[in-house]
Amino acid sequence: STKSDGHIFSYIHFGGVAIMPRYGYKLSPREHWDIVNYIRWMQKDFSKLLPQKTAAVNGAASTASEEE
Repeated sequence: STKSDGHIFSYIHFGGVAIMPRYGYKLSPREHWDIVNYIRWMQKDFSKLLPQKTAAVNGAASTASEEE
């Protein structure tokens, strides 16, 4: 993401333009940072955790877990 962690924190605290309500008065600073960290975690590329396709006999595709 091109937004800084501080920008996301401020967006949570002060709200956005007519879409995101402000939560500054409802959440503690710790909860703000928990949300920022959750957003960053959700932005990670989890594709490398998926089984990788491997070539199988007769050209049929299978996953590495199927071969074990």
